Amino acid sequence: MGEYVTNHVAMQGNGSYNSNSALQRAAMMEALPLFNGMITPGATSSIVLTVVEDYPVGQNLTVVEYGVSQGANSVVPLKHILEQATKSQTPNTRLAVTLALCDRPSNDFTALAQTIDSIKWPESVLRKAEIFPFMSPRSFFEPILPNNSADVGFSLAALHHLDRVSARSPQSGNDTTRNMHDENRREVFAAQARHDLQKFLQLRAGEFKPGASLVLAFVGASTSGVANYLPLVESCKIAMAGMIQDGTIPARVLECFEVLVHDRSISEVEEVLKAESERWAVESFFEKMIQHPAVTALHAADDGRTEKSLSSEEYAQVVVDWEMAVIGGYFTSAVGKAMGVGAWQQERLLAEWTRRTVDEFLRSYRDAVVECCFILVKVRRK
Repeated sequence: MGEYVTNHVAMQGNGSYNSNSALQRAAMMEALPLFNGMITPGATSSIVLTVVEDYPVGQNLTVVEYGVSQGANSVVPLKHILEQATKSQTPNTRLAVTLALCDRPSNDFTALAQTIDSIKWPESVLRKAEIFPFMSPRSFFEPILPNNSADVGFSLAALHHLDRVSARSPQSGNDTTRNMHDENRREVFAAQARHDLQKFLQLRAGEFKPGASLVLAFVGASTSGVANYLPLVESCKIAMAGMIQDGTIPARVLECFEVLVHDRSISEVEEVLKAESERWAVESFFEKMIQHPAVTALHAADDGRTEKSLSSEEYAQVVVDWEMAVIGGYFTSAVGKAMGVGAWQQERLLAEWTRRTVDEFLRSYRDAVVECCFILVKVRRK
C-alpha cells in the first residue's frame, strides 16, 4: 500500500474563520429549511419525570454537529433545532439537551468555546431545556458518539475536506504553472471523496437512532459546469507563482502545497446515497449556487440601496480573506515543511501571499462574482 497524507489542517484560528465565513453562512441559511421537521412532533412530550433535588428531568435530546470549526455558523441551526424540540415540552418539565460539537484536534477550540458561551438562547428554550455543550477534538471520519445515541445531526461546509490522500510524487510539483488539481490528482481525490462520504454515512448510521435526521451541506461541482470561485483560484495561483519567481519562497513550497478538498458532483453523491440506501432514506437532495454576500454589498451603491456598500478594493480584500481563512492552513503547513521555518515566518509569508492575491484579483478579475456550488442533503436513519 502506498504512502498516505492525512489531512490535519483546520480552518484559520484566532477567530479568523468566524470573521471570514460569510459565504458559508449564506449556504447555511439556504440549508435552514431542511432543519424543519427534524424533531418529530410529540417526540419529547411523553415524559416520565425523575425528580433529582426537586429538579424535574425529562427526555434527553442529543444534537451533534460534524465539523463545527469556530461555531459562527452553528448558532442559527442550533437555535432552530432547540426551538422545535422545546415546543412540545410541558411547563413542568425540562428537556436535557446534549450538544456534541466535533472537529479535528487542530481546530481552534478556544474560539469555539467563546462562540458557544456567547450564545443568547431564546427564553422559550431556556424555560424548557437545560443545555449541555461538549466539544469533541476528533475527526468526523472516526466515531463521535456511542451507538444509537444521536437524535439530530448536521454538517455544514465541511465534508468536501478529505480525510487523507495518497502522497503526491515529488516531481509532479515542479512546474509552477501547473494546475494544482491536475487530472490525475482529481481522479485520486474523487475516489477518496467517495470513500470518505460513504464512511461518514456508515459511522453516522451507527450513532443515530432510528428515525433521526441528518442534514449535510458541502461544496460540490455544479451541473452547469461553472467552476467554483475561479477568479480567486487563478489569483492565488498567479500570486504564488510570482513569489516563487522572485525568490520569496522556494519552488519546494508548491511541491508541498495541496488543498485536500474535492468538489463532488451530484452523480458522485447520488452513487454513495444509493449504496447506503439500506441505512438512510433520502428526504431532500439538490444543488444551489451560493454567492459571497460581499457581491451584494459591492453593488449596493449602484442599485441605490442604503445598506453598507463596498469599494472594489474592499470587496477584493473580503473575498481573498474568505479564501485564505479556508486554505491558509494548507499554505503555512507547506511553508513549514518546505522551508523549515516557524509559525511567525509562516504567517508573514501567508500575509504576503494574501496581499499579492488581492493585487492580482484587482488587476485581472476586478469585481468578479465569487460564488460556488453547494450540495444539500437531508437523510433520515431507517
